[in-house]
This record gives sequence, C-alpha cells and structure tokens, in this order.
Amino acid sequence: MTLTAPDTFKAVTWNVYHGTETKELEPIAANLQRKGVSLFLMQEAGGQDITKMLRGLGLQTFLHPRQYRVAWDPESWTELGSEGVELSDQPYWAKGGGNVQKSEAARTILGDQLGRTLDVVSYHTPAHIQVRDFPERRYIATLESLATLAEMAEESHATAFLGGGDLNWDPDEGIQREAMTAAIKLGGLRLIQAPDATHGKRREIDHFHLVRGGKLRQVKGQGWVQDGGGDHRVHGQAFRWAA
Repeated sequence: MTLTAPDTFKAVTWNVYHGTETKELEPIAANLQRKGVSLFLMQEAGGQDITKMLRGLGLQTFLHPRQYRVAWDPESWTELGSEGVELSDQPYWAKGGGNVQKSEAARTILGDQLGRTLDVVSYHTPAHIQVRDFPERRYIATLESLATLAEMAEESHATAFLGGGDLNWDPDEGIQREAMTAAIKLGGLRLIQAPDATHGKRREIDHFHLVRGGKLRQVKGQGWVQDGGGDHRVHGQAFRWAA
C-alpha cells in the first residue's frame, strides 16, 4: 500500500472567548471543517463542553488547563505526544486583579502518513501590552514567551514548527512595535499576520509563527478571517511543506 498525504493543509488560530456557548461555536467549527481545516489552535477553550463538541465533530483534542487547546482531524494527523508548557516564569495579575498567572501554552506533536511531523504550540500571551502605561510584568512575560517559542522551535526534532494564538499585539501599531518585531526576528521566527482585523474594528492580534527558511511555508493569498462567535475572529491560513 502506498501512503499519501497532501503537500498543503489548513490551520486556524481561534480565541473562542471563555463565555461563548458551544451552540455558537459548533456551526463555526463545522464550517471550518468544510473549508478543509484539519488543525485548530484554540485559546480560552478550556470547557469540557468544547471537548465534547470537538469530539462530536470527529476531531481529537488536547487541552492544557485552563484555556490552551489543540485539535486535529485524525484522518490527516496522528498524535505523537502532547504537553502543557510554561513560556515565561514572569508572574502577572489576571485581568481585573485576583489570580496571579503565567504565560503558558498547549504543545502537540502531530504526524502525517508520510512521516512528516509538526510541532504545534497554541498560546495566549498577556493582554494590554500596547497601551502607553502598559504593565511591565505583562510586557516582560510576552517578550520571554517569544524567546521560549523560538527556543522550542530551534530545539524541536519535528519536521516543522507551527506556533499560533492570541499574541495581543498588532504589528501595525506603533507602541512596542520595534522591540516586538526585533524579538520575533531575533529568535528566527516569522510572524504570519492576519489579513484583516481579528479583534475589534482594526486590531490584528491573532497570528501564526513559522521558522524562517524552515520546512513549512505560508501559501500566499490563502489566509482569511471570519466570525469566531466570541470577541475574536478566526484567523485561518493554508500552509505547504517545502520540497
């Protein structure tokens, strides 16, 4: 038997917002499947109702509590391992005070029928880092998270690396633009920016990351943004394996 697998696939990064009910999310997820999406990087997606919804759609999923999730089509991908990871040891206050938290992520290694492996990381870095009085701890945690993502990509034994999530940073905004751009490039990563706003009327803050010159490439002109049911829109992209 000859094993085959497509040279391209579609993935989305999707902050579903923790209060969004699955009756709103399920038709969106089903629509994404019909578009050919086989890989979902999700944030604020910690509920067991979301696990049940994804499994009902035939997807498999890994959750790192309380909010980081990766889901995939088992006809396209096989799980080789999953873990929760800490991207920064810098603690910061959650929105509105209360709990102290850290920047973390869900990490899953997937393989296709040709033996190609993909190191997938779904993250959600701290909010409010692009305001003039931005909280220093949140900003430090974000920079450290980018450095950790780059380190993970460099040390990965997978064929390719794909990070994605709610970075809470718009590359087109002036505040922190140079420092953040430098941090991404310094780590050898390339940011794949959404083609339209993913939060509010103009903020493009939900992104993917690839290794510059790596085995995974963006398919130009095949990125899109669509309704996500919550306060973020879905950012979808087509990717291809380099020859």
